[in-house]
Amino acid sequence: MAGQETDNAQNTDKSVHQHTISNATHLDYYTKGLMLGALSPLERRIMLAFRFSVMAGKRNQDVVSALRTRTGSLETAVQLSRMVKRLAERWEGPFMISPPCCQRMTPDEKLVADMLRSAMANDRAAFNQTLHPMFTRQEITDFWWVTRATGFAALQSVL
Repeated sequence: MAGQETDNAQNTDKSVHQHTISNATHLDYYTKGLMLGALSPLERRIMLAFRFSVMAGKRNQDVVSALRTRTGSLETAVQLSRMVKRLAERWEGPFMISPPCCQRMTPDEKLVADMLRSAMANDRAAFNQTLHPMFTRQEITDFWWVTRATGFAALQSVL
């Protein structure tokens, strides 16, 4: 019995240790940050517009007008404002953004950049993995469609 209790305790310790490593790895990924310069030009353009849209929303400004000026495209402005609104409705806590002049992205911005990258690459598995377990399956599906629409509107505006 004593040997079995020791084995159970060791297995529990391993499980807790593996869980801690998994969480630490996930946390490390999002806390190291990502430089805007590491993004593609289109992703960088969307992320800067994303920052401006969040700031405009916090100031109760017309987000679509601010984005249209920033992106040069009404369709991109509309889609990006929908994406920001959808995130704001479901995001727990304040959404953290860096100032427009800052090259380092916040963990929240990095998540959005990852969403955009996987949606534009049509990589649904990577998209789901990015958002799971923070959101429900239905919320992830909603984010998938609005993120793809945002990315493709931005892509069309530069072609």
